[in-house]
Amino acid sequence: MPIDRLDFDNLSENDLAELIVGQVPEGLRIDYKRDLYGNSDADKREVLKDISGFANAFGGHLIVGMEEQNGLATSIPGVANVNPDDVVLRLEQLARAGLEPRIQGLRIRAVPLSSGAYCLAPYPTKLASASSSERTKFKPILDS
Repeated sequence: MPIDRLDFDNLSENDLAELIVGQVPEGLRIDYKRDLYGNSDADKREVLKDISGFANAFGGHLIVGMEEQNGLATSIPGVANVNPDDVVLRLEQLARAGLEPRIQGLRIRAVPLSSGAYCLAPYPTKLASASSSERTKFKPILDS
């Protein structure tokens, strides 16, 4: 099942498991990340690059806490020992401060797992402008 068809606000562990069963590959609209982005400048640049890349293209989903091999999700270990609200707030603040212009419609959800861990799902929506030449391009503004 394509993740785009799901109700983002009700995204569940079962929905994430279907990505494994359905062998949904990484691509233009989905990217799996095993580990949570860290706090180093390089990690911040990486998350901003990932979010702005989706926002500048077709929109899409980052699924943080999904193990992948050869572009296919293989398991859902999640991110353990974190306060999901704090992580969502940190990612939202980073996107607001680190991208120019601000992305309207960026949504981030913490999906609770039966193990007690969480998957994080930032969802930068597709830009609304009709053609790529008319669209605003989002770009990270952190120093390289």
